[in-house]
Amino acid sequence: MVSLAAGVASFVILPVLGAVVAAITGHMARREIRRTGEGGGSLALTGIILGYVHLALFLIGVVLLILGFGHHGPVSNAKAGSRTWVFRGRGSSQQLSLPSEEREE
Repeated sequence: MVSLAAGVASFVILPVLGAVVAAITGHMARREIRRTGEGGGSLALTGIILGYVHLALFLIGVVLLILGFGHHGPVSNAKAGSRTWVFRGRGSSQQLSLPSEEREE
């Protein structure tokens, strides 16, 4: 029962910690159930599945962030003090230069 509760909690309030607890306690419960013949194997298996699914989704999210798929805001490649910004999107980029406050005559 702890495995199932932790598996559900991993999606609701305890992101990664709940998933790890669900997987570990699920495997412990299944070993105990095989040894003693008690019931609850489906609850333990459900907790294990929820734990591993959450960990897989977390790892996919981390990989996507590392590869840069989570970035859609302005990225400055200009020198300090410059007012030029480059916006990078899917396969394209746009350069935006803001007017300077100092005008040369």
